[in-house]
Amino acid sequence: MTHDQLRELLAVDADDIIQQAGPFQGQPLFVAYFWFLYISGYIGKRGTESVAFDVRAEDRMQFPALARYASLQIAEQLDESIQLVSWTLVD
Repeated sequence: MTHDQLRELLAVDADDIIQQAGPFQGQPLFVAYFWFLYISGYIGKRGTESVAFDVRAEDRMQFPALARYASLQIAEQLDESIQLVSWTLVD
């Protein structure tokens, strides 16, 4: 799913923070992007409590906010929300 497709599907503010009630509320739009990649079979690094992704050039093209990220981890919380839980920055 692309940035534009996600913006059509989810209510976001001008900074691409998801405003719509649901599992992604309050998260950057790219969290939903990576979660959809994961559930669609994208090979992330599955840990015991989170899924890690290396941020690729094509991800940064769609989401300029990812420019400073080298990798990130997202996880489903006990309340069934999906959240960005950790990240590493580009050197």
